[in-house]
Amino acid sequence: MGPALRSSLLIDPGHHAARLDWLRRLEAAHAASGDARREALAALSAPGIAWHGPRPLDDCEGREALAQRLWGPLLAAMPDLERRDDIVLSGEWRDGTWVGATGHYVGVFAADWLGIPATGGVVTIRYGEFHRLVDGLAAESYVILDLPDLMRQAGVWPLAPPL
Repeated sequence: MGPALRSSLLIDPGHHAARLDWLRRLEAAHAASGDARREALAALSAPGIAWHGPRPLDDCEGREALAQRLWGPLLAAMPDLERRDDIVLSGEWRDGTWVGATGHYVGVFAADWLGIPATGGVVTIRYGEFHRLVDGLAAESYVILDLPDLMRQAGVWPLAPPL
């Protein structure tokens, strides 16, 4: 890579530091356990976060709503849940600071979640997500969770068989 191209790829160190700090706090939140984990995950979001997820989770507004709709029930269903990032991206887009990731959540499916019966075994949930950061907190998030694959793992495939 030549010097001109290399210099065009440089980013504002302040924005880079903010994104890296948020990713480190995300990793630490997932390393915590119990109530501390739910609190740490909630603390990554702005109080008025606009969170957009798949059905039946849908959209929700606010840190508390997100904790009640997603993190509380998910962590109750899979208390040992691990987050395994495969790809992490970050940058500036449309005057916003964004962090994106794709990977897998992995854990023992110990209790039913979203009407999906627990298996008692290890399951994975693929995810893809983008978060717009404001003042070091996620103010807007777009999340895809591969719930049909979780249903397949639980033996309750929701779609008709192929022709």
